[in-house]
Amino acid sequence: MIGIGSPIDKTGREMLGIGSPIVKTHREMIGIGSPIVKTHREMIGIGSPIVKTHREMICIGSPIDKTGREMIGIGSPIAKTQGEMIGIGSPIG
Repeated sequence: MIGIGSPIDKTGREMLGIGSPIVKTHREMIGIGSPIVKTHREMIGIGSPIVKTHREMICIGSPIDKTGREMIGIGSPIAKTQGEMIGIGSPIG
């Protein structure tokens, strides 16, 4: 996944957050202005509480996902399955 305004990830295992340093491994993702996540089970969203499991992620200004397997993108409709993620202003994944 390519972050907003970030270079394309080099290995396919990295994801870059908005304005964040390049993540070091496929187990780390850095959120906007958030501390570096400690494990592949934790990701911190913008102004959101720390997610409890690797199946939950809380996005910017979105409600908490209902099943733990859904992820909600910024201003996008709720993702329909665990296999879908909707990016900022992008078509449905």
